[in-house]
This record gives sequence, C-alpha cells and structure tokens, in this order.
Amino acid sequence: MTLAIFTAGMVLRGGELDGVRCLSQCAISEMTRLQTSSIPGEYYGLGWQLDDQSGAGFGHGGAMGTELWL
Repeated sequence: MTLAIFTAGMVLRGGELDGVRCLSQCAISEMTRLQTSSIPGEYYGLGWQLDDQSGAGFGHGGAMGTELWL
C-alpha cells in the first residue's frame, strides 16, 4: 500500500483504516478546518491546503508536481 492510498483512505474514513484508529476524529477535523483565517486568500488546514473556506475539498502538493486532493 502506498502512503498516498493509506493517507487518503484514513482521512476519508475519519481517521480509521482497516478497523484501526490511526487519528482521532478531532485531529481529522482540525486538519481540514481553516487555520489561516487571518491571512486573506490563504486557505490551509493542518498539513492540507483547502480549496476554499469551507474545507469541503483539501489536498497536498508534493515534490515534482505530485498532488493528492480529496
């Protein structure tokens, strides 16, 4: 299993993967909640870029143009 599949599966399942809790629901909520409201036009959670203020879509860009958006 690749890290991208592991991460995406875990985040989309609220912090759980294959019946094992990896992160709390609270951690997932904080990761996908707008953390940069004081910076106009910047939409970031914890470790994720948000597509807008709602956090409905989020992703992360990596080296050499790789990206993961959920």
